[in-house]
Amino acid sequence: MYALCANKTNGTTLLYKIAKGKRNEDPIRIFNYEIRSAAMSFSADKNILLVTYDGIGDIGRIYIIQKTEGFRGRHPICSHCPSLENMNSPSHIVSCTTTKWQLTHTQIEHVIGLSRPIIQIALATLMESGSKFTLEPDEETPYRIRIIGCETQSLHPEMILIEDLERTFDGGDENRISGSTLKICLGHSPSKECYSRLSGLLMTGRLAAIELHYVSPPAHENHLFDGGSER
Repeated sequence: MYALCANKTNGTTLLYKIAKGKRNEDPIRIFNYEIRSAAMSFSADKNILLVTYDGIGDIGRIYIIQKTEGFRGRHPICSHCPSLENMNSPSHIVSCTTTKWQLTHTQIEHVIGLSRPIIQIALATLMESGSKFTLEPDEETPYRIRIIGCETQSLHPEMILIEDLERTFDGGDENRISGSTLKICLGHSPSKECYSRLSGLLMTGRLAAIELHYVSPPAHENHLFDGGSER
């Protein structure tokens, strides 16, 4: 669901996307005039076609708002992100369904070592009941991704994963994952904030279950690594 909110004080209009269980903080688009009436529709490729009418200027405008790649593309901010450079990765998210990848010995040392990992990495899969993969709506391919944390924007892989879920399954596709189990494997201990955001997906009914497996820095010198598993 989308909503246009007109601000009569400064004469602008803000376009928001309203999703169950998600706090709406930043608008998708800000228009520098007050929209009096509008009509919206979706194209076959899920772009938004927005027709607006400015009553004061008696002007009609047509906008096409495209869906971005999110963390599956490389944002200009991350053009020189150390994590991507060290892992030789084109983006923070790579589909394991369409791309084959493996870690080199040097990259393994960055991800798993005797101290806190230099680079945070995660694997995530969506599964339906009966051990079937949940399919992405755009490509109809299994949702299986590898995620690298972003040093430039100080984002954990779990936060990037949540953003990708919201971006991938939007525009009425949320029901695709409401009965699915999200399986996550982390090369680090999840933070409290990530726990809270993941729990929010369950509390709002956006996911049926979450399985979380992770390794953490060693508690003792003679341990290579510790770990955990939660559901």
